[in-house]
Amino acid sequence: MENQSVLNKYKRQPKIYLKLPSNGNFYLSNPMEKTGSGELPIYSMTAKDVIMIKTPDALMSGDATVDVIKSCCPMIDDPWSMPSIDLDAILIAIRIATYGEKMELQVPIRYFEDDDMKVGSETIEIDLRTILDSMQGKTWNGSMQLGELTFKLRPLTYKETTQFFMTTFENQRLSQIKSCCN
Repeated sequence: MENQSVLNKYKRQPKIYLKLPSNGNFYLSNPMEKTGSGELPIYSMTAKDVIMIKTPDALMSGDATVDVIKSCCPMIDDPWSMPSIDLDAILIAIRIATYGEKMELQVPIRYFEDDDMKVGSETIEIDLRTILDSMQGKTWNGSMQLGELTFKLRPLTYKETTQFFMTTFENQRLSQIKSCCN
């Protein structure tokens, strides 16, 4: 029993806690109800998660994202049915939990030197916490009135969003193939 408590300090711990932009609405089972605080624990990525995120085919199909969310945000039972309005917040929170609040980006820049256009890059630093905070407090308006008609709305699930992007990608590829052959 004593060895078990010694190993507990090496157990994966949540790095941050996240309040979902959807407040847990639109889920089959509300993940927010599983916590007393109303915030989801977010764990950092494991080495397996990092490899998965760098696999192009798994990213394209959405499988990598789903596996990483299952690993880093285990309170979400089915990431495929997660509303798309929560996706960015969860992925940013996972990034913060894994690498910290700051993220450096290489931004391409064009400039003129002696009347010649040159291309270079500049490194900028983004505060991911600021971006995550800006997502909080936004509410989803579930209905829209147009004249006498009222439309009930819901955000797309991650599965629906992925299927939409895959169909769009396939159509663009078919279009390119057709234009090359004509």
